[in-house]
Amino acid sequence: MELLKEVYFDKAPLKYQDYLNYLIDEKESTLNFLQGSTHWPVIPNLTKKVNNEGNYIPFKGDTIVFPVKQQEIFVRIQEKVYQKANQSLANPLKPEYFHITLHDLNN
Repeated sequence: MELLKEVYFDKAPLKYQDYLNYLIDEKESTLNFLQGSTHWPVIPNLTKKVNNEGNYIPFKGDTIVFPVKQQEIFVRIQEKVYQKANQSLANPLKPEYFHITLHDLNN
């Protein structure tokens, strides 16, 4: 297996440092967009899962999920996310409810 392959952008070779700079720019652009004054529409079914105070509401849906076994890493990720965007999010999910959604069938 070859781990160090050339990276191409628009069919032209891209130097590693240029690639890193591109990724950094994308990250900064995304954070600026997400933290800006962008209006975030709330999908109708979300109001059935979380109330206006950010508390979860009992909700039964048709979703295929996998429970997360390695919760520690997700706890750290959640802490970082809430440090950056706490006011925009519902209350933090308890680690025992961490999961990865494979398919949202009917929600």
